[in-house]
Amino acid sequence: MSLAPDSPDASLLQCICGNWVQQAVYVLAKFHIPDILHEKPKASTQLIWKEISERQKAKEKAKSADRDFSPSEFGEGLLERVLLVMSSPHVGVLERQKAEDGASYLYSNTPLSNLLRPSVPRSLYHFCLLSTEVYGPLWSELYGSIRSGVPATELVYGSGKHLYDYLEKHDQQSQLFDAAMAELSQAAIETLHSVLPKPSAESGKVQVVDIGGGNGSLARRLVSSSSESSNSIRVLVLDRPDTVRRALENPVNTEVLSNASVSFQGCDAFAPNGVSSALPEGTQPVQAFIVKNVIHDWGDEDCVKLLSNVHAAMKQQQSSDSVLIIMERLIRPTEEQPGLLFDAIFQRLIGGKGCKERDGAAMKALLEKAGFKIQATHPLKSGHSIIVAVPE
Repeated sequence: MSLAPDSPDASLLQCICGNWVQQAVYVLAKFHIPDILHEKPKASTQLIWKEISERQKAKEKAKSADRDFSPSEFGEGLLERVLLVMSSPHVGVLERQKAEDGASYLYSNTPLSNLLRPSVPRSLYHFCLLSTEVYGPLWSELYGSIRSGVPATELVYGSGKHLYDYLEKHDQQSQLFDAAMAELSQAAIETLHSVLPKPSAESGKVQVVDIGGGNGSLARRLVSSSSESSNSIRVLVLDRPDTVRRALENPVNTEVLSNASVSFQGCDAFAPNGVSSALPEGTQPVQAFIVKNVIHDWGDEDCVKLLSNVHAAMKQQQSSDSVLIIMERLIRPTEEQPGLLFDAIFQRLIGGKGCKERDGAAMKALLEKAGFKIQATHPLKSGHSIIVAVPE
């Protein structure tokens, strides 16, 4: 049966088979095929398969290989079909051209597949893995969550469990989550620099607290970016104790820890005085509190607790120039961008009844309940907004 490209049947089949495309993209990322094609442009399936096998052998020596990897003609044949799909005109993640034999193809990277390389700017490599390995099982429970009225995290991980409960007990997945969140924050650095207060006249430095800052990816980018003011920035990352433990053990933080540009402190930011009690005594007052991609994970009551704790910390240090900087997606009531709508569905899926994306009015209401007023809002190309608020 042949379907016209613009027929209702073909359009619906594209929707039904959308997950197949995601799985194929995941194969490219998991086997580092874009990295292979970067080193060996216009490679055949046989060459790509040979490179994958050799990389697996090297991993075996380092005891980090996929435990169930087994080179076979079946696996190579299946990979060839994945490459054909990924290089088809309707997908276009890879490019292909006929080989000299006229029967096989040679494959090359495109701007899309290049973003699946972990070392490139604006890479989405880790987010691709996270979306399939961690988020995939949760999306599979969308029907079950609607039917039962129970968040997908509880259906997958157990009653009362949140995504963060799962990550706390699975270091590998937690590190993947931190790396994926770091990738998604890359585009915000320039705007964040522009809204930070000027350095203190006494110390010549800007003291920043990043609440829920994970492995310190945003903090590292703030202090190491090309901005002229970056050398004067000091960031304290506050997060769950288990997250802080992993951050302190992570080699990527060795340099910033040694020069004291970034530090970490475990805390419960939702507990009474949870933020102010985590701030070191006798240090420069905090000029900026950053809360990035945290608000959407919690219901209104919890968000007000968190924001009120930030307000209390500002009041305690008696600083008149402190600002709160929130980075979140602000949806519009009639939002028509599918990506934002699916993101909103997913936040409810993993977080339960209170977890949600908010529009500008809902964010303003949360801030006002916690004693803040919005000073400025800066939309980003990613669909996020940077909201600057000050105590009323």
